Amino acid sequence: MAIISARLGDLVDARLRMEESISIYRRGTDLKMLAMAISNLGAVCLEINDLDGACSALEESRQHQEKISDPYALSNTLHNLGEAYH
Repeated sequence: MAIISARLGDLVDARLRMEESISIYRRGTDLKMLAMAISNLGAVCLEINDLDGACSALEESRQHQEKISDPYALSNTLHNLGEAYH
């Protein structure tokens, strides 16, 4: 639902739904899904110009992606971090 909200342009709803899903993923052990959800949150934060939120989310996602050796996801997160710092 979060991705659908984001694609429909309702970024406030998308952010809330992403934060809900992240809290659920934090209770589990699937770091890949957690990192993906946090990275998506960072992308939404970029879109709404919450650069502090974007950097915080993307840095956390980067740490998880490095831990699990996910180079594709890591490259996407690093790109988004570059956009945040640009």
